[in-house]
Amino acid sequence: MEALKGRRLSGFSGTLGPLVQVPNRKQHSWHQCLPNDVFPPNLHEYDIVIIDLQNPKVVPYVPEDHTHAVKKGYEHPAFSSQFPETLFDPRAFSAKALGTELPRVMGKESVLVVFATEFETTQYHRIAITSRGLEGRGQATYRLYDFYSGLPPHQNLEGKDTSVVVKNDGELAALLKRHNAEVTYRIIFEHPGRWKEGDYVKSQNFIPLIESGPGQVVAFAWKRKSEGSTA
Repeated sequence: MEALKGRRLSGFSGTLGPLVQVPNRKQHSWHQCLPNDVFPPNLHEYDIVIIDLQNPKVVPYVPEDHTHAVKKGYEHPAFSSQFPETLFDPRAFSAKALGTELPRVMGKESVLVVFATEFETTQYHRIAITSRGLEGRGQATYRLYDFYSGLPPHQNLEGKDTSVVVKNDGELAALLKRHNAEVTYRIIFEHPGRWKEGDYVKSQNFIPLIESGPGQVVAFAWKRKSEGSTA
């Protein structure tokens, strides 16, 4: 962020929320949790969005961090983290919320950079704090990549043997080759496309950058139309 300020560029350091170590040590124990995500209020004005899903921050449970500081209205949503869960992960819920804002960014000339990790689905137990006390609101399931509806076909796979497949000698290829020995991956993608007259035609706008094997894309660039299409 300081580097951006040095170039007189504005930026905002947000978060999908840290993972929380919840002390659900005994059967029937539970703790109230909030997602605690932070997004810029003017996200739609940004031209570059970077989402880092790797190595999430883990923090201890602090009750004050999971209480609504400002109480307006007669019902306040929260989550219940119950035994045997000892690690509350708010990122999938926050990703869904972010997904409602990103289309405004993607609908113009912009860049979305994602440091990917494995695809995860998280189930949440919703509760509400009301004048009548705590009330259950059922369960809800969200996915870590719910912020982006155009995710290509994928599979969780872990490894570190990769090769740069960019077919040019530009700065991006040089950067990837310089750091390829350090690359590890936990998810791979397929080259998307569509069927046309009996033949499967790969998308020309999808550009594999790094692969772990034939057809196993680890990193890619995907050009899209300014209206938000990934065709």
